[in-house]
Amino acid sequence: MRYFQILLIKFASIFLSLVVALGWVQNLNWIHLLVIGFLYSLVSYIVGEIILLPYVNNTILTLLDFVLSLMVITFVGNRLYGMDLTLINLSFFASAAIFIAVVEWVVHAYVQKNMLKRPL
Repeated sequence: MRYFQILLIKFASIFLSLVVALGWVQNLNWIHLLVIGFLYSLVSYIVGEIILLPYVNNTILTLLDFVLSLMVITFVGNRLYGMDLTLINLSFFASAAIFIAVVEWVVHAYVQKNMLKRPL
């Protein structure tokens, strides 16, 4: 149940970050943002919280989450929704990745403190 709770928190926070960074500015509809949020949440949860978090610290994992979120958002935006890779679109993708990295830092701290029972 705890793992589902973490996954739900990640999805909600990532979805809200995408709404702020891409939904309002790029006018992507809710379905597109849900797909991007779900794909990224699932990949990030498996790679980040399950595999890497027990072995690396929060800072390294947050940097990896930034890179991963930028790659996923750019790939999905370009391939699935036909968004061009212009400088303006890339800046919106990067701002979404920064929002997500900040949120992921908080989620990692919560997981380390409450689930892994190790100090930050």
